[in-house]
Amino acid sequence: MGNRKQGMFAIGEVLAITVVTVMLVAGVDHSLLWRIGLALGALPALALLLGRLKITDTAPSLILRGKFHQAKQVSRVMFHDSLDMLPDQDFRIKRPSTANFLRSIWSDPVRRRASIFGWISNAAQSASFGAFGFYLPSVLAVAGISKGIVATNLMTGAIYCLAAVSVALSGRRSLLASATVASPSGALESRSSRCYSPLSRYN
Repeated sequence: MGNRKQGMFAIGEVLAITVVTVMLVAGVDHSLLWRIGLALGALPALALLLGRLKITDTAPSLILRGKFHQAKQVSRVMFHDSLDMLPDQDFRIKRPSTANFLRSIWSDPVRRRASIFGWISNAAQSASFGAFGFYLPSVLAVAGISKGIVATNLMTGAIYCLAAVSVALSGRRSLLASATVASPSGALESRSSRCYSPLSRYN
């Protein structure tokens, strides 16, 4: 699931870059282009919203809330398993408080380490993904690798295509390990390159 999610991120980036590049080549005015891009981005969100209206909760989610009858129906339809070990009636289960949830996680060393890693990993991935997507076109332009907006977009799209293929072939764990090793060296390299950049005198 993680690999598919990361792959869809890359595919979405490639599609967005392709649409913007096509509009640039077609000569769409820049004052209108960004508005069209934002509007097109809302269409998949609207499709997801409409599609989720008829999607039921998963069986484990229903079980945690004591809705055993509905959970058995969902499991029977999705997995052909009627979950005969569960009662055929619903029960009111008290929802644990956030404080008790965190106290339970912190009491076990394995769950504590896994939770801390998950929090830091997700925060770092979000930050690095945003920074990568924002600075990559600037890096390509400043380094002289690409000339013009269209060429920069094509180069950025090719990199995201490579990222999508890498996620599918290597797996998320290998990519996380590689990123953990490569991120510090990449940061040092970008810092050293910035000193010799033609734009460094303006910073």
